[in-house]
Amino acid sequence: DPQNHIQQESEKHLDKNSFKHWATACLATKTNLTQKTQYGFQSRLDNYIYPKFADCNINGISSKSILDFLKGIENKGLYETAKRCKGIMSQVFRHGIMNGACANDP
Repeated sequence: DPQNHIQQESEKHLDKNSFKHWATACLATKTNLTQKTQYGFQSRLDNYIYPKFADCNINGISSKSILDFLKGIENKGLYETAKRCKGIMSQVFRHGIMNGACANDP
């Protein structure tokens, strides 16, 4: 069950201001998504975004680091993946803004 997985991941991660914490919290609010869409969201987080940003403080992530990250994905020819990762990261930052964890969406 994706919701159980999301809850377990959230509980495992102790740093409440990490990108991973807020990404997990953001995904938990998306109860209207199909299982396939939730899987795609989680898969991109696990395979692309978390290796680079999971333990980063959500306030410490710069637009330059995100741009470099997305260009690295594009350089592999994965343009759609880069676009979707950008969208997912933006959703996480907007969720963080709404909850007072960060001030902007880089």
